[in-house]
Order: sequence, then C-alpha cells, then structure tokens
Amino acid sequence: MIFIELNGKYILRSSFGNTIGGNWFGHYVEQQMPFAGIGNMEYVDHHFVAAQLQAQQRISDNNYVLFRVVGAQQASKVKELLDSRTLIGVQASYYYNTMFGPVGASIGYSNRTKKPYLFLNIGYEF
Repeated sequence: MIFIELNGKYILRSSFGNTIGGNWFGHYVEQQMPFAGIGNMEYVDHHFVAAQLQAQQRISDNNYVLFRVVGAQQASKVKELLDSRTLIGVQASYYYNTMFGPVGASIGYSNRTKKPYLFLNIGYEF
C-alpha cells in the first residue's frame, strides 16, 4: 500500500492537517492514515509519503498472524522530503476468528513514538 498527501501552498489549520496512526484509514478523523507501530493519532507535516508492506498467514482453521512494516517521509516543503528523517514502524498481530468476529492483539513499535504499543481487538471495526 502506498499513500501520498501533498497539500500544496495552502495554509491548513491543524485540525485539517495529516494524521497517522492506527490500523485503518479515517478511523477517528477523515485525514487519518494507518501507520504500523503507532497506536494513537500523531500529526505529521503537510507533505507526507509512505509505503507499507503487509504479510498475513492463516496458520490453522481459525488462527491468523499478520506482519506490517512501513516507511515514510514528511516535510513542510516538497523539495525537503528526502532531507528529513525516515519514519519506520513495525507491527505483529495475532487474530482468532470466532463466530462473533475476530479477537486479536497487535504489538508495534515506531521510531516516531519510540515506545511499544499494544492494541486489543474484539469484533469488527465500524
């Protein structure tokens, strides 16, 4: 998955700025982008480019494991994208499929937050 947000020369209020974190696009706010290794929302610069690689495997009838790795660049100006520090995040997840939906846990780490996080999931995302 590759996602790019480039907001030109417009001045945006922070409430309309790019945010990263979590597992889904637009979970809490419309401009939120998923980022492995970050469990909460984090504001990023207005020019943001990221690529995520995901692998998932069914290991038995109802058991699944997932691995995600993501790399990103951010900058206040497009020409500074390659000069900024690369953001890296990793995540490992385990899910068990029940008749009520998936039950699972994810652990992740990112060099943006510099701390591990744990996310427990019960059922489907709405």
